[in-house]
Amino acid sequence: MTSPLAADGPLPPLAQIDLVVVDVETTGWLPEQAAITEIGAVRLSAGQAAGEFSTLVNPGQPIPAEIAGLTGITDELVAPAPPIGEVLPWFLAFASGCVLAAHNAP
Repeated sequence: MTSPLAADGPLPPLAQIDLVVVDVETTGWLPEQAAITEIGAVRLSAGQAAGEFSTLVNPGQPIPAEIAGLTGITDELVAPAPPIGEVLPWFLAFASGCVLAAHNAP
């Protein structure tokens, strides 16, 4: 599927773009050392909320106490959650055909 932003010419108004705003929580600050513990996203179509995606993710590693204190996500909460290998296809299907925008990500 071609991105709506890939065509030549002026960009379409934001209200005409299907957009998914995603936020993730992780086990730490550095991407090369951290694992995802939660994915949350909202899909916008024609400028209106069109769906939500939210799931905990078992990171396969302990969550440091300072991260658990910050996010409220504990080892006990994620223990029964699916691993990222199961969650990622679900999220990609939810976001299919959309422009992605990450919340609070450099």
